[in-house]
Parts: sequence; C-alpha cells; structure tokens
Amino acid sequence: MSTQEFLPEDALRAARHARSKARGVLGRFVGQLLALWGAIYLVMYGGGALGWLPPWAWAPIDLAGFAISFGLGARIGEAFRMTEGRRLRRIWAWLGVVMALAAFAFAFHGVEDPLFSFSVNLLVAYALVQSGEAIQRPGLVRGGLLLALVNSAFLAFWPGAYAPALAGMGLLALAAGLRQVVGRAL
Repeated sequence: MSTQEFLPEDALRAARHARSKARGVLGRFVGQLLALWGAIYLVMYGGGALGWLPPWAWAPIDLAGFAISFGLGARIGEAFRMTEGRRLRRIWAWLGVVMALAAFAFAFHGVEDPLFSFSVNLLVAYALVQSGEAIQRPGLVRGGLLLALVNSAFLAFWPGAYAPALAGMGLLALAAGLRQVVGRAL
C-alpha cells in the first residue's frame, strides 16, 4: 500500500504546496547568488582586465560577497530543511572548505594567477553543476559546464583574453540571476 492511501487528500495537497513553495525559495536564492557573484566576476575580472581594479581589491570584494551570500542563505533557513535545500547547503559548505584549503595551499607555495583563478573557477563550476542536480535546474548544470569550458579553453588557448572571458561569464550569470529573481517575483 502506498502512503497516499493513508493520507487525506488535503494533507497531500498541503505537502505539495509546501514543497513547491520551498523550491521557489531555493530557486530565488540561487538566482540571487548568480546575480551577486555574476556582478562580482564582472567587476573583478572586467575591472582587472581594464586596469580599473587594483589587485589588492579582490580580497575585500570576495569577502563582502561571501558575507552577503551567507546572509542570503540565513534568510531562507526553512527551505534548507527539505532534501534539496540540505543538499544545496552541503554542496556550498564543502565548496567553501575546499576553496579555503586550496587558497591556503596556493598562498603557502606562492601560486598566483592565473592558476589560482583557474582552480577556483573549476571548483565553482563543479559546485554549480552539483547545485543544478540537487535542485533539478538544468540551466544551472549547463551554466556550470559552460564556466568549466570557458575557464579551461581561455586559459589554455587564449590566456590574454582569460579575464575578459570570465567577465563575460559574470555578465551572463548576472543576467541569468536577475531573470530568475525578477521572473519569480512577477
């Protein structure tokens, strides 16, 4: 016998509604993260490529981005209780741990850009793919794969255009995030 036979139709409808609402919250959260980090990539890589952003500015911008990301995540605590939300939280928490360890090891051994950026961007691409799988968003999976491809291809074949290419990826993420957030608000 299935669970549906034991639950009244109203309870099933309420459960479906709660799950749908939580998925909407998670989707909006991911859209906000895409917009935030898309803007950061656009400013960091675009401003750096044009010489408008000094190298020392990257650290405070990244730290502000992480703080805002955690603030956004803290606002949706309820949605993180569902399976997809817990999985999404674990993906990004482990990404933070791995990125911190990689940054420490790279700094310890004097690894600099572009290898540092390349490694971080591959980790971010992987987290995007995993996030898309966790919340069943194929566009997020495609975005992560595109980031991995652009990151690898431009570093390997067109290193002089690496920063502008990642600024372009930032613009794409910003547009996708705004579309997701604004589209959900309408």
